[in-house]
Amino acid sequence: MNWLDAARACVPDPEDVLRPGFLTNAFHLIVGIERLLHLDQMDDLGFALLSGGRHCPSRHTVGGWRRHLGWQSVDAFCRRTSPWHLIRNGVALVRYDEHTIPRWTHKFRIPKGSVTTRNKHMHCEKLFSAFDLGSQRDLSVRATPGDRGRMGRSVPLVRQTLECGRPEYLHALFDAGAGQADAGVRALWNLVAEHHPQLDVTMRACPSWSTWTGPRTTTGSGAGPIAPRPNGCAGYSGSGGPRAGRSCSPGIRATGRTRSPGSAPATGTG
Repeated sequence: MNWLDAARACVPDPEDVLRPGFLTNAFHLIVGIERLLHLDQMDDLGFALLSGGRHCPSRHTVGGWRRHLGWQSVDAFCRRTSPWHLIRNGVALVRYDEHTIPRWTHKFRIPKGSVTTRNKHMHCEKLFSAFDLGSQRDLSVRATPGDRGRMGRSVPLVRQTLECGRPEYLHALFDAGAGQADAGVRALWNLVAEHHPQLDVTMRACPSWSTWTGPRTTTGSGAGPIAPRPNGCAGYSGSGGPRAGRSCSPGIRATGRTRSPGSAPATGTG
């Protein structure tokens, strides 16, 4: 019940509905209740006990509690319960990704964004997450309007991981969305140079690599600006970290093949 205690410390509760509201939101998906509308059909003593009482809460109680939650309270709860201790003073491999949530409601003014799963430009919201591959846990989740891009969130998310998690070494993984423009790649490059050798970044190759005018380094003895790498990688890198047993230059590794015409990154075979 540590999360319930954290919620009590972050969320005002003048109507004394935090306990059933919070517990119902935590358990209704686990037991298979997909929508709050279905709470009115629940008459199960076991679920009532999970919800903190002897009777199942109504959808009006839980829905009203949800609607009156302030974003400051939710943000404070997320910050308080983020499991940063999992990577403290260790070697962390963290994947940064975005998830788009389509919205169909007309009650609120919600910006539009690209929803790739539906191949549409529609009303949506986005979640930006930092996922620790070692523990298989989300370290942090940030919600934004749907018109926000990943490129502008990449550096703040990595900084948050370094400052809050305080790992000995962090290897950050991004897909091509974080480097759609030269400015996004350059921002990550500057961050790597600032925190070298504590930080390395691997980014899936994207069109901006063909026009990237910043420094490109390779691991090892510095064989040149572009060097062959295994598995068809475009070898702009500075990864491996202090435990890799070799000297490294600060940089960004781009995995995969660049797709812009006219670019000819060196590639190798696996």
